[in-house]
Amino acid sequence: MIGVWGEWGSTAQKYNERKVLDALTDMFPEGTYFQGRYTRVVKQTAKNAHAEFIGYHNDFLVGRPHPWNTAGDRYDSRDYKIFFANAPYRLNDGEMPWGGHSDEPNEIIDGIHFLRQMREHSMDTLSIKHNYIENKSGTEGSEHNLYRWKHEFVSAEILQKNQLPYYDGWFKNKNGETAERSIYEYLRDYLGYLLILSNLEITSTDTGTQVAFTVTNYGLGTPLTLDKFELVLHDKQTGETEVFPLQGADVKQLITYGQLRLSATVKTAEGKEIGVRIARTCSTGDYTVKTANDIPYIDGVNYIA
Repeated sequence: MIGVWGEWGSTAQKYNERKVLDALTDMFPEGTYFQGRYTRVVKQTAKNAHAEFIGYHNDFLVGRPHPWNTAGDRYDSRDYKIFFANAPYRLNDGEMPWGGHSDEPNEIIDGIHFLRQMREHSMDTLSIKHNYIENKSGTEGSEHNLYRWKHEFVSAEILQKNQLPYYDGWFKNKNGETAERSIYEYLRDYLGYLLILSNLEITSTDTGTQVAFTVTNYGLGTPLTLDKFELVLHDKQTGETEVFPLQGADVKQLITYGQLRLSATVKTAEGKEIGVRIARTCSTGDYTVKTANDIPYIDGVNYIA
């Protein structure tokens, strides 16, 4: 919003960047998320009341540190260490350079190195506009790395070796048969959060029936915007539905491979369908989340029993 390309690169006169940042974040509604192009800009907001809402935008992703990266080209720099520590707790976006402008030999970007960079960034979203199908002017034309990665494949062993998150079922098709998975598919499925429910327990207590289960995030990003975790009981005979808030829902714990143990105590769950509703409150209506479990997902509810 300030300077050439909106990147604080240069202006006709000097100004106090911190004051401008404070003014910008103050004028937006509470809870608005922001992103800074460079770590040197974002770290000026460390004492800002909205600091936790200010993530990173890296628009020159080539699978390795680069002078035009958000945190520069050195893993051992102070800026990179700040960026790496903050990234799991912010919302982060990125894009690759246009095809033909990556500075890489023969314009080939190593797909596995790129996935590792997505892990380092705790990346939530990635533009498919750049380095997919375009020519040097940015219009549709030749195929580039993102498109090429549709035909380059990963395995559980490769993901393990490179400390990239995944769950075993991802390598199976709907018939339970082993399936090939491409680098492109990995980006499609693991950018942002990817939640799986497991370890369901239903136990009797002095106050009723406790329903408890585990939610695990296998995604690269953290589901910071989710603000509703509810247990749903549905009586198939009467059609009545009861909703109970789940205890223990701290989304900041759901970084990659993070887990939460959620529970609710109800009068009785006998004879009722048990579901989990995970949502983000929106002005136009709640946005609900389908987990990666192979279970019914009906009207925004993941039915687990």
